[in-house]
Amino acid sequence: NLIVKNENNTNNKYWLLFIAISLIFINQVLIIFTFVAILYFIAWMIMSFTHTNLLGVWVSGNYNLLILIPFVVLFCAAIYVEAKILCRGKCSEFLQKFKTLKFWLCSLILLQVLCLALVTPWSYSWGPVIMPHSDGVNVVWYTVFPSQTVIKYGGFYYVSDQFAKNTKKVGELTKTSKSSIHGVHLPFTQAQFQLNSRTYSYNLDNISKIAVITDLHDQGYYVQKLLKNHDVDLLLIAGDVTNFGLLYEYQMTMPYFQQKPIIVAPGNHDQKTDDFKLVLQQNANSLVTLNNISVYILNTYQYGKITQQQFEDAAQFIKNNPVQSKHKMIINHSPIYSQGAPYKDNDFFCALLEPIWDEQNFTAVFSGHTHSFGAYNRKNTMLFDSGMMGTMMYTLQFGWMEAHGIQDWDTRRGKQWFLDAYSGKNVANVIHLGERENTYKIYDLDS
Repeated sequence: NLIVKNENNTNNKYWLLFIAISLIFINQVLIIFTFVAILYFIAWMIMSFTHTNLLGVWVSGNYNLLILIPFVVLFCAAIYVEAKILCRGKCSEFLQKFKTLKFWLCSLILLQVLCLALVTPWSYSWGPVIMPHSDGVNVVWYTVFPSQTVIKYGGFYYVSDQFAKNTKKVGELTKTSKSSIHGVHLPFTQAQFQLNSRTYSYNLDNISKIAVITDLHDQGYYVQKLLKNHDVDLLLIAGDVTNFGLLYEYQMTMPYFQQKPIIVAPGNHDQKTDDFKLVLQQNANSLVTLNNISVYILNTYQYGKITQQQFEDAAQFIKNNPVQSKHKMIINHSPIYSQGAPYKDNDFFCALLEPIWDEQNFTAVFSGHTHSFGAYNRKNTMLFDSGMMGTMMYTLQFGWMEAHGIQDWDTRRGKQWFLDAYSGKNVANVIHLGERENTYKIYDLDS
């Protein structure tokens, strides 16, 4: 309307036309985000009720491309239409035709804003995720809005709170404060529980098949593919679940961990914020013993970077907590023997841990960070630089892969223990623990 009234004033006309184009641009952005929010919400509902991901990588791996493509198309279309109007001098005619629709246009914008406010948050709830501990499991889930949720198992109810340690009393209804990140400790190695009218179960008494992955960088699609094709009992993650350690990245990734119990060693990307402590309720070095399996979870990136003090603390933690389990494993993010460029700190870490592996006869050691897969056998201990599972979107987002240089075999520690390497980027290691021997297989999830 302002453009029509000021049509004879060329300066005002073009200035106000610029404002009109900007408003149309904002409207297009709202339309795009509304479309994405509704699409994601539908996909999430499908995943919730069917335990499948029918939209596949478009929902998880390429979610930012899903926003980018229609955004660019609609942006170019809007600029093209406005440019034609401007060049042909038909501003008055164009605006007069839509003058009677201004009420509906305003209503549409309001509706879009409401959709974004109401639909999008609900799509980011996730859980439950089962995280084993030596005295049971922590069950963790997330709701966008703070609420009080009840878990039922064995005839008893557990009410959620911010941390699992606050609700350990068995068989009591504990009134706790409302929160968004919920955690409940179940002091059982196997149980069936009910959350939000759905039933879940876990069994940690007989673990024989374990999958190991690392460096997801907030991409969860390949986790679903792995768990669909391999019926593992436990999932180990050697760090870098996220890129920036932000809560929204866990919202994108954690739903894929609902199928199996998981143990996570924090990586340098995970600890850029404190959200890691809230979501996975873990920070320092820890030990999980499940029947005949013991897993040492080492935090060598407690402050987002490596320090020798953290290496010393990790090694001392293992010495102070000896176990007699048949299978002893270590999972941490810092590379030990690796295919990437040599780290000066690696030799220091290896010098601390090698005597421990040899003396205590460890079954396996898993690490990450280098984004390349390598296998080593030091005496009776298998060591794996476990590769990565977030290559595609990590490369598109940052323009590079975190490849830490070229290996120099002449100076590389552990070269005498080297077995094999693999260049695939979305890989997983699956271990079969047997009575007499263990089998280790590497799977390329792209093929």
